[in-house]
Amino acid sequence: NPAFDIHCGVEKFLAEHENHMKSYHRHIGGKGVNVSRALHENGVESTAFVILGTQNSADFERELSACGIDYLPVYIKGRIRENITIHPENAPETRISFEGCHVSPETAAEVFNMMLPLCDGETIFSFNGRMPTGLAVSEVDVVVQRVVLALDTNHVEQVYVCRCSTHEAVNKCVTLHHT
Repeated sequence: NPAFDIHCGVEKFLAEHENHMKSYHRHIGGKGVNVSRALHENGVESTAFVILGTQNSADFERELSACGIDYLPVYIKGRIRENITIHPENAPETRISFEGCHVSPETAAEVFNMMLPLCDGETIFSFNGRMPTGLAVSEVDVVVQRVVLALDTNHVEQVYVCRCSTHEAVNKCVTLHHT
């Protein structure tokens, strides 16, 4: 579930007022892309499987390439989600997150069909971050049951590596997190 992360620096943030930015930075993100970036920066080969909304995919792909991230795209209608973080100088940040493209079960199946030939028992797949709009955890199970999995989602604060169903992984992670 890729995203554009937009960071705006302001002297003071006032709700219900016009706020003037002192700084602006936009970069590609989403936990999965961030994992791929970190692996690349540390000399580890990886491929990011990314579902990209066609309305703003060109900028995203330019940045993926500029970062040296190897990726396989699947294109769908819509926009890649955007997260705006407002950073006041002396106050907590405020985050605004937009919904991304709607991922259908058919699109998920297309991505999983690209991934399944790589399931060799040695390959680690990392499913990270927010589940894309339209996609249910149960639709991920078809792949999860066949791979070594690294799971890190908004619902689970720990990374857990396992070989089991998503439901089992989530239950184990929640158990580990709460003990």
